[in-house]
Amino acid sequence: MHHAGPGGTYASVAKGLGVNHETLRTWVRDTEQATRPGVGEAGAMEKENRQLRARARTTPPPSHSTRP
Repeated sequence: MHHAGPGGTYASVAKGLGVNHETLRTWVRDTEQATRPGVGEAGAMEKENRQLRARARTTPPPSHSTRP
């Protein structure tokens, strides 16, 4: 993983990549966590479960309208 040099911020690097700075920050964090010893499939599954639960809390339930 290459870290930005002096003056390189998540915002400036993300802009150069054409992505949101929070997306880049998440990618960096995920990569750093994935390279730690002992972090494996279970950690990834737990993370995915947290993300899905968060999405479920913010996603409105589907409409069950009987109209065509």
